[in-house]
Formats: sequence, C-alpha cells, structure tokens
Amino acid sequence: MSDRKSLRARLAAMTEQFDEVLVQEYIGGREFNVGFVGSRVLPVAEIDFSACPRARGPSSRTPGSGRSAPPTTSARCPSVRLPSRRSSPIASLGSRTSRGGPCREGLRPGRSRVDDQGRPWVLEVNPNPDLNDDAGLSRMAKVAGWDYAELVRRIAEVALREAQGAKAARELLAPSRRSRARAPLERLTAATGLFRPDEVAMAVELLDDALAGDDDYRFLGAYADDRLVGYACWGPTPGTEGTFDLYWIVVDPARQREGLGTRLLRAVEDRLKTDRGRLVVVETSSRTDYAPTRAFYERRGYTQAARLPGYYAPATTW
Repeated sequence: MSDRKSLRARLAAMTEQFDEVLVQEYIGGREFNVGFVGSRVLPVAEIDFSACPRARGPSSRTPGSGRSAPPTTSARCPSVRLPSRRSSPIASLGSRTSRGGPCREGLRPGRSRVDDQGRPWVLEVNPNPDLNDDAGLSRMAKVAGWDYAELVRRIAEVALREAQGAKAARELLAPSRRSRARAPLERLTAATGLFRPDEVAMAVELLDDALAGDDDYRFLGAYADDRLVGYACWGPTPGTEGTFDLYWIVVDPARQREGLGTRLLRAVEDRLKTDRGRLVVVETSSRTDYAPTRAFYERRGYTQAARLPGYYAPATTW
C-alpha cells in the first residue's frame, strides 16, 4: 500500500478473514541473496526484476533463494553491478543477523535489500534452503569454485565440527572433574603467554571459589582425550539485573584456530539465556598482544563500549 487510505481499506478486508494481521514496511531497492557456509561468505547474487510487469513489481514476488526465481525474475551471481562498498555491509549484516540463530550450524542463506539511500536491510534468514543443484545456494557455490558435491561436503563438515564442539563445550567442570582441573587449568592459563603470574593465580583462585560452592564464578571446560584444552569463566555482576561478567576464555595454544573459543563463547551465551541474562560485559586489554582477543569478540558481534587508559596498570607500561 502506498497511502494510508489504501492501507486502512486493505486492513479492513483482511481482518474480516483473520484475527490478526501483520503489517510490514516495504523496503524498495535492489534485492540480493547472501549465502554462508560456516564462516565462508559465498558470492552475492542479485535478483533481476527488470522483466517484471510494472503493475506487479518486486513487492509481489514470492521471496526466496530457492530452486528458481519466479518466471518474471532472474538471478545474477555474482552481482555485476554491486560495488564492493555495498557488498561488504550486506554480507556483514546478514552474518550478524543469523549469528546464534537456528541456522548457525552449516549454512545461513538469506535475503537482503539495499534501499535508495544505500542502506542494507535483511529481509529474512532461511535455516532450511533448497539444496538442489539448480537452487540459489548451489549457484553461489559454483561461482565460488565449488561443484555440488563440494558444497554438500563442506556443509556436512561444518555441521560435524559444530556438533563435536557443542559436545565438548557441554563438558561442564562437574565435581568429578573439578577436583582434577586445578593443575591443568593453571598450566593452560600460563601457557597462553598473555597473563601475568598474579593473573594465573587469580584464575586458580576463582576455580577454588567455585569448588567451594561460590555461584558467582562458573566454569565450563572443554576436553580432548580427557585433557583440558580450554575453559570459560563467567558470573553475575553484583548489583545488576541480568548483567554478567565474562572473565576468561582460555584455549590451549596448540588448539587455537580450531573454533574452540567460539564454541565455548556460544556455550556460555546459551547458559546465560537460561539464566535470563540481559547483558554480557567483557573486559580486555588495549595492549598490542591483545589485538587478536579484541578481534575475536568483535567478529562475534561484541562492540566496544568504553576504553579506560591505564585501567589494569600504568599506561606507560601497558
């Protein structure tokens, strides 16, 4: 509807048939399909509406990155008219929208539009796209250099890694293991090379508090062959409602770049949802050697809220 009078008339007609009616703003502009397999962004496809009858227009089409576009539309992949400065925001917006959703395991296809002001909008995220070889996702994969068998293999591999990681991250430092975790946790924390001796001692002290029944410090450990290879520590922020501090995510240096830190972070976030968590606060350092740590959180949707010079130590040495 392009005016209020038409909208009211349409609503009146719809409410005669249905108890509830959902009204959404129409986003004009160019439409794109964005596909992700794991963290890999596939080439962006654009839906071409140039053959659509003027009376119908793009708003009348049935959405989807499925088997094929309606007969009056076609898809171009890669989008030959998409400047790189727009392609990046579209992929980034789609990634942030689908992160943590039901389709995070394996693949995350979705539809986006860029309006007349150049702003990207996510219209939908599809957790169950058409996987036929003539479908949109397969078309994007072919442009990326994958044949159909390679696409299916990569989706299966990502899903398998997610499932294995989730199983490892669910290994809470239960009483039967906590008593044996103190020394491995101390060694693991020191092995990263990021923490001063007093910080390593603090990590052990927090575990001791948890062992003593202090619910302010909660631990989640990941194991490989019964060996501690990573852990997370978090707890509620005193005097707040639904705010939690994420104190530590530590991963064995030999097991980094395997996605273990991401799986631990997701496992903590899942537990915070159960605890009705509202806000997660992560304190980290602005030191140069902490740049990968800051980038880790930023890539996973965390934003910098404040910077306090000299917070951990005098600014001349940090």
